[in-house]
Amino acid sequence: MNRESGSPFFRLFLAIFTLVFVMVAPVRAVPFNVTIDTMLLSGTTGQMAFDLINWDPASNKATITGFSTDGDLGVSSPLNGPLTIEDDFFLNEFLQTITFGDFISFGVELTSNTTGAFPDSFSFFLLDDVEFYPLFFTTDPTSADALFAIDVDGSPTGALLNFEGMDSPEGMDSPPRATWTVVPAAAAPEPSTTWLLAMALGCFFMARRKARPNVR
Repeated sequence: MNRESGSPFFRLFLAIFTLVFVMVAPVRAVPFNVTIDTMLLSGTTGQMAFDLINWDPASNKATITGFSTDGDLGVSSPLNGPLTIEDDFFLNEFLQTITFGDFISFGVELTSNTTGAFPDSFSFFLLDDVEFYPLFFTTDPTSADALFAIDVDGSPTGALLNFEGMDSPEGMDSPPRATWTVVPAAAAPEPSTTWLLAMALGCFFMARRKARPNVR
């Protein structure tokens, strides 16, 4: 067999080997599915705040997908399609006015770049439409009253901090006016590098065997 770089078998092997490494995607963040019950807020107007805090020198972005609500966002909204928030500044915020219905749902996906410094962080808030104060207290330890936060710690899912509602500002006997769940979406399995390489080698040797002339 001709072993020169111009050999058709050698070129075939290089083509398959290159394909393997093109198919092996880098680690991506697993998206989260967010569902918020806003029945107790139905008919009132407020603001949704999607915040990406830029702590880490590494660049990250948050993408909001599949936004759905039976409330009213007005004539048009960037949330009708995928919305990307990039960490160009320290506080990167998208505000959306909403007349609440019974529910809000959306997906959020973060990139997972980190230098090991204090992590970038995504958080979500429900605010009033006048002074932009939180509509109710949560167990957020920073007292910012986020519903949840996700720290970009370099892992595929990030570090989810899911808070709970507390008594609303009207009084200690007034219950939280929303409940929510934040869960990782099912991640599509990435092909194994070893498995793809084995498949490539198998294809190469099968092609080589078929091309070999029969010797009697």
